[in-house]
This record gives sequence, structure tokens and C-alpha cells, in this order.
Amino acid sequence: MKRHLRVIEEFSIVEQHYADLNWLCIDNGFPAEPTASVTRLYLTYVYIMPELRMTSAEIFYFDEPGRQNTDTVIDLVSKSLRKTGIGTVIIASSSGETALNAIEHWSNACSNVVVVTSHAGFAGENMLDMKQETEEKIKLTGAKLVRASHVLSGLERSFTRKFHGVSRTEVVSETLRALFGQGMKVCVEISVMASDSGAIRCGDEEIIAVGGTGDGADTACIIRPAHANDFFRFEVREIIAMPRRKRNSGYK
Repeated sequence: MKRHLRVIEEFSIVEQHYADLNWLCIDNGFPAEPTASVTRLYLTYVYIMPELRMTSAEIFYFDEPGRQNTDTVIDLVSKSLRKTGIGTVIIASSSGETALNAIEHWSNACSNVVVVTSHAGFAGENMLDMKQETEEKIKLTGAKLVRASHVLSGLERSFTRKFHGVSRTEVVSETLRALFGQGMKVCVEISVMASDSGAIRCGDEEIIAVGGTGDGADTACIIRPAHANDFFRFEVREIIAMPRRKRNSGYK
């Protein structure tokens, strides 16, 4: 069996169309052994093994969540862009500080940077978290800016505040936050916001999403984006970096 497995690997029979493993053995100077086990091995390799092929990748874990991880995340995303050839990065940035820092580092590796900021009124009625001058700086780099309702709270939060209880949307939000951290929840949320605004395309074209806990960035992942009305087609395909601990003393 080991000998035949070596033959299979050496001669790449998936790309050859032998009707039977015995002929492969004979053609390459090995004794033919017409046994059921050999045939099963052949069929397994040809028809099952292609489904089991995999990709290996590193995941970087931070001890704690928070803005102290920002520079490392930006650097890791730069490396991932060069390695994967992905052309779009989405990054959450309320004030714009993190976004401008990231854009400077990604300028030679990424053709499409999308900055997603908090919606108008997030901090108070009619208030914007990002200053106009910062917004203009971001746009001058060629990056897109998205300001939209937060898809994992939005209108539902008004009902919760007024009538109490909890909505299904907020359950999704809190589940992501509790199991995978605030940064991962943000990555998912901003990707849907960017999709619904038309800043990125949905489908099987992968993008990188970057989010954080409070300020800065501590999480990055490769995703398959989806619209809000098709949320369950969303996929987190790879994690580039994330905190091991999902909470810290400064964030609830």
C-alpha cells in the first residue's frame, strides 16, 4: 500500500486518466497487484483527496485587545496583501487617524481602500466623529469613505432603548462580540455596510477587513462579503490577527 501511494504521489495520477491503478504500476515498472485495497486507494486519491486539499496560514494572537495592536495589524495586513494579491481592504475608523496611518502603509500594495466611519449622530444628535479636514485627507488619497447606519444595531437599538428587551440583530452583534471579540464584530459589520453602500462588490472576490476594540485596530480577517439582506452568505474565510482575550478592563 505504501509503495502504491508513493507511485500515486510521484506520478500525479489525478492529472492522468488511468482506468486502473494496476496499469500505472505496470507502466512504471512495479508489480501489478489487482487488489480491492489498491483500487480503493486509487479511487480515494482521485475522487476524495481533491476535496481535502488545504491551505496553511499563520494567525497572530494578541494577549489583549486594544489600540496598542494597531501598528502590528497594519503591518500584518500589508504582508497579507502582498502574499494573497487581494485588492480591497476595508478598515473601521471613527476619527480617521487609524485609516490615514493604514493608507500610508498600504499604498503600494492595495488598489482599493475603503474607510468605514461611524454614522452621523453616533456620539450625539447631528454630531460627526470624523472632522471634515480628516475626511478630505482620506478622499485625497483615493480611498473611499463610507458613513452609514450600523447594520448590527441601527433601528433595533432605538426599540431596545425605549421598550427594553433585545432584538435578533443585537443578538447577532453580541454573539460575534462575545465569541470572537469586538474587533471581529466590527469587521463583519463594516463589510456589510460597505457592501450595501456600493463601495465594494459582493460575491466570491475576497477582501480583507480590519476592525478594533474601541480605538485603533486589533483584528484582521479575509472575508467573502454579503449584503444585509443576504447576510447568511457572509463568510469569514481566514483570520490574520485577533486578540486571545475578548474583553479588557477598559471595554465592556
